[in-house]
Amino acid sequence: MTAIGFMGLGKMGIPILSRIRRSFGIHAVYDRNPSKGALFSPAKINSEPFQMGSACDIILASLAGDEACEDVFFGKTGLDKTIVPGTVVANLGNVSYGFSMSAYRRFSEKGAIYMDCPVTGSVQEALEGSLLTMVSGDAGSFERIRGILETFSKQVTYLGVAGNAVKMRIIATMASAASLAVSAEAIVAAEHAGIPISKSMDVLIAGNSGSSVLQEKRRTMEEGDFVPGYPLSSMIRDLRNGLDLSASINAPMPLEAAAVQYYVAASSIGLSSLDYSSVLRAFRFLSGKS
Repeated sequence: MTAIGFMGLGKMGIPILSRIRRSFGIHAVYDRNPSKGALFSPAKINSEPFQMGSACDIILASLAGDEACEDVFFGKTGLDKTIVPGTVVANLGNVSYGFSMSAYRRFSEKGAIYMDCPVTGSVQEALEGSLLTMVSGDAGSFERIRGILETFSKQVTYLGVAGNAVKMRIIATMASAASLAVSAEAIVAAEHAGIPISKSMDVLIAGNSGSSVLQEKRRTMEEGDFVPGYPLSSMIRDLRNGLDLSASINAPMPLEAAAVQYYVAASSIGLSSLDYSSVLRAFRFLSGKS
């Protein structure tokens, strides 16, 4: 029987792991806060990452960015200290392309198989099993983990060689963020024209300018309740990764680069801990509406 381990019991990690456990069971869990592991008894609760290295055949990680992944994977008590050759490490988190390729190389040196498996979607979509998951790395290892990924995904897309999934995730995030920023700008323009947000939303969503991200964020933006589904600070980190990627692959993205500045503006007026759809407030502020 395949022993599955899971690292990172945050807002996304807990619902993802819950869905995996229903179909496959869980051998071991790790979080910086060990008390969270009690939710998944009788799985073994690891107090340090290295404890999972020799105990699991497949390890999935839902960690917040390069720094957390570096610490958990390669720190003083990191996973790499005990990992067994042939073990698959599937990283569901949002990391930079540079980190992804570094992790791929370092785990390969240990005989382990590192797979990029970034996900997009909300906590609610994780609960429903309707995330979008992109995968790149060894094709045979993809087949080993595909069924696990399908427990929490509406679509699993294999994109080939290592690094491709991270690149596609970053590019898709930039496109989505730019789309939402343009919609927020249009909403504020409509408010200046005397059209309330509920009506402008009706038109924008139904028309050619409509997008799934605007539909998803409609209630949040209409009610002005920007409780973070995905914090603005995290979005800015992702967008900066996107600008770095754009430069490294010599692919200009001027529209997305312009949109980034509006998210930075939102952060500059104290919105960094709110949902990234609070960029609407930044447009209102800049236009003198609030």
